[in-house]
Amino acid sequence: MAAALRAMQAALLDPKISSGDDILAATALLAPFEGVMKKSDIPMHSHIEGLAAVLASRPPAFAISQLSRDVLDFHSYDASIMACIQGVPSMLEDVDRGYYAIQPGLSTSGQAQLRAMGIELLIRIPRLVHFAQMLSPSNSSVADVLHQALAYAKELLQLRDTQAENIFLRSISSCPAGMASDTSMNSSSLQYASAKSYEGAAYYWQGPERMQSIRHASLDLVEMEAELARNVQTVVMSMKYASSIRLRQRRRLFAQGLVLLWGLLRDLPHVFHAFPDNEERSLLRNTFLLNVNHALAADPKLTGDDMNKAADLLISVSRTGRFAELFGLFILT
Repeated sequence: MAAALRAMQAALLDPKISSGDDILAATALLAPFEGVMKKSDIPMHSHIEGLAAVLASRPPAFAISQLSRDVLDFHSYDASIMACIQGVPSMLEDVDRGYYAIQPGLSTSGQAQLRAMGIELLIRIPRLVHFAQMLSPSNSSVADVLHQALAYAKELLQLRDTQAENIFLRSISSCPAGMASDTSMNSSSLQYASAKSYEGAAYYWQGPERMQSIRHASLDLVEMEAELARNVQTVVMSMKYASSIRLRQRRRLFAQGLVLLWGLLRDLPHVFHAFPDNEERSLLRNTFLLNVNHALAADPKLTGDDMNKAADLLISVSRTGRFAELFGLFILT
């Protein structure tokens, strides 16, 4: 391992090869190594920073390969969560948009459009969290920061494509729920064509959930109640499928999505139209907690208090609690 790191450091100092796909692929392979050793499988912050630096250093004329697109795609979610935890803009902000923008000629199923917009939201939302953190009464320029934050939020609100979303939703099949923890809430669950299809949709759907959480905590943004209500129902109906996913990175994506919904249920319960009474909402909370513990293989099990702190962690309101230790602050060193 030490020899590999020394070779990588030497290659990064060589301007002829430091921006190439070989270096990018090698850095991507090293990124989760220490996470695997710690049994978290979470990539190291410094390695993701290295990936971002390699991509951002490329000149405009540099050919964008599919490998480069895949590397950015795979690490965009973890990079976004890391940035939100730190309260800083994403490391991937300086990367050319061509690495994640929709590619001409792709399928019109809606999946590609949602994934591209979802990745852009992942890359850009941490800056909104950063703005929200700066809205402190002790900040002498708070009015200017608020103006910037609202303008930036309006830009992000434009990253929606209802037509593509509807096309994609029509392509998802429905089957009996058959899940003891949620049969009283839903008679059916959603079945995706592939785990990658679910992943792209989750990127996209978590955007408004995170923005609404930030709004409740710090900013007076436009309400997205109708869209959020649909998202909530869709995510709940996706739990059976998502709970069967094996790749740890996607299991974290599923768990963090449920943490966001936990925070919304706590702070904005009126969004949960499909679950009007307290008994149903209590069952929903228990289902979220059960699935998060299963997805993260938490030991000892996370509690409701852990979930409350986790919901705040993802919008950088708080940096405490077991969830921060399980997924969060230790990855910043």
